[in-house]
Amino acid sequence: CERQADPIRLRIADVLREYVNRDDELGYVQGMNFVAAGACLLTRSLGEAQEAFGRDMVALRPLWLPVFPMIDQGVPLLEELLRERDPELYQHMVGLECNFYVILPTAWWSCLAKWVPLPTFLELLPLVGREGMLGLLSATLLLLLFHRQELLRFSGLEELLEYLCNLSSKAPPERLLEMCEASLPAFKVRAARRGEGAEARRGGFLGRPGGR
Repeated sequence: CERQADPIRLRIADVLREYVNRDDELGYVQGMNFVAAGACLLTRSLGEAQEAFGRDMVALRPLWLPVFPMIDQGVPLLEELLRERDPELYQHMVGLECNFYVILPTAWWSCLAKWVPLPTFLELLPLVGREGMLGLLSATLLLLLFHRQELLRFSGLEELLEYLCNLSSKAPPERLLEMCEASLPAFKVRAARRGEGAEARRGGFLGRPGGR
């Protein structure tokens, strides 16, 4: 196993090195190793892995840009969706002082590799790489809903966080990819409306004649 892993590790390093050399604005690749590992495991050569990683990073790059815009936009939307779909679970997590800005970035920077077994991660990665924030949102929401009974059992934040940290060792929902694909159209509508609302609020202050 170790011998098989070593070429993959070397390829991951090559993929990341090549990417950082051509993305001057981002300038670093720390935390992107899960995406790079997925690209290497899903392809046969270094060239194919570099191409796959570059393609994924088109949509995922905002996860690592300064001020982390995907985190900033995605966390409130996830909270909103969870509150609507399962108010009991949402209120339970909030009642335990669960900070979504703490638990979600770690999961999202791994593209959910820390929340699902490896085969499921490799199945989801092309979707997440294609859809970016919406792919992460759909899978994250479905995973939280799938594990709701366990999450509702916990009476303390430490227990809940420990459970989330070990999600990758637990069986994922069946047909998770299929469910994510099915949920995407509604997510896109919601995200578009939220974006339009944000633009309208900015326009109401800065965009009207004489606005300062």
